[in-house]
Amino acid sequence: MFFFNDVPAGALNITSEDMAHFMLAHLNMDHSLKYSLFNKSETLREMHEASYTHYPELPGNAHGFWERFAGDYRVIEHGGNTDSFSSLVSIVPDQNFGISIQTNVENEMSGARSELIDLFVGGSQATPQADSTLKHSADVEGKYRSARAVSSGILKLIPVLSNAEEVVTANGNGGITLSIPTMNINVDYVETKPYFFERVTPGSTPYDHAGLNISRLFFLTNADGKVTQLSYGVIDDQLPISFLQTSIFSYILVGGCGIWFALGSIFGIIGWLRKLKDARKQKSASRLPLPDSVTVIPLLGLLLIVNLIASSIQLIGAPYQPMSNFNLNIIFFWVLGLAFVSAAYLAVRRCNVTKTTLLRKVYTATLILSFLAISIFLYSYNFYFLV
Repeated sequence: MFFFNDVPAGALNITSEDMAHFMLAHLNMDHSLKYSLFNKSETLREMHEASYTHYPELPGNAHGFWERFAGDYRVIEHGGNTDSFSSLVSIVPDQNFGISIQTNVENEMSGARSELIDLFVGGSQATPQADSTLKHSADVEGKYRSARAVSSGILKLIPVLSNAEEVVTANGNGGITLSIPTMNINVDYVETKPYFFERVTPGSTPYDHAGLNISRLFFLTNADGKVTQLSYGVIDDQLPISFLQTSIFSYILVGGCGIWFALGSIFGIIGWLRKLKDARKQKSASRLPLPDSVTVIPLLGLLLIVNLIASSIQLIGAPYQPMSNFNLNIIFFWVLGLAFVSAAYLAVRRCNVTKTTLLRKVYTATLILSFLAISIFLYSYNFYFLV
């Protein structure tokens, strides 16, 4: 039997029959059935109550169950949608009803799990009405990224590589539009209570099909009124990010520096070959010129970019591999960085002690700043820390 556990999350390996017994125990409020979880009905009732929520009308956590509102009913459920399996346990306490779906299909996003329960209890047909006195649409605009992510180690780069960003913009109707490019999601919301938005776009999204209901949004703010968090209620919250944290900035930075380093390497090598040719013509083979520091810097930068791309491909290909597999890449980053320090020192020293044109000084400065920019980027994503 294959056991799968997505650390630090947990997983339950169970037969359909035992799951049915588990659900019957949750529905056995009056102790009339064979199976029960607690001696007192009050304990079971308390377990089904919301234990935490960001906002009263937002789905919350009910001691491990996730709340969801289907039509006029409150559903508590918990699903699994990951490698190897997709499952869902849904219970409607008020109706003494529950259903469990277990599959061996990974990352199921057809909507079968969530829509089946709606067929039994009914979905909401009412269209939310905006409160015209509320004007917070512009305040919540921006880009957001999941808080459910790794911040230590180079896995921090995964959301950047996958462009996992959610964009909130104010629309012409006084509400907001939520766009998730990677999921092809574009839905509209209206503000019905302060910083609380409800979806008006009909139908379901891939997020809903995956088990993350995004029909309601709530934006948490600090004392200054600045948005600190976007919440759907359960499973996943989003944090605002600046432009410097976006995928597009990262691509522009790495791509731009990569092109500049490549051009610098070409120019430097051509210049060095010319000097080499002139030296041979003068028959001074014993004093053949070595590449100068301004030629070495772009070569080091190009190797830095190549190592970053190789590390990223390796990471995307197997994100669950031991991070110690990247120690050689990290050591190489350090070697290139130390070599850069020496080359940069010699380049700056040469500019100060010899007659150097302004154009060459600017060129040298841009190479040094480009290398430093990429180094800061690597540091921010933990590429200088051995595991």
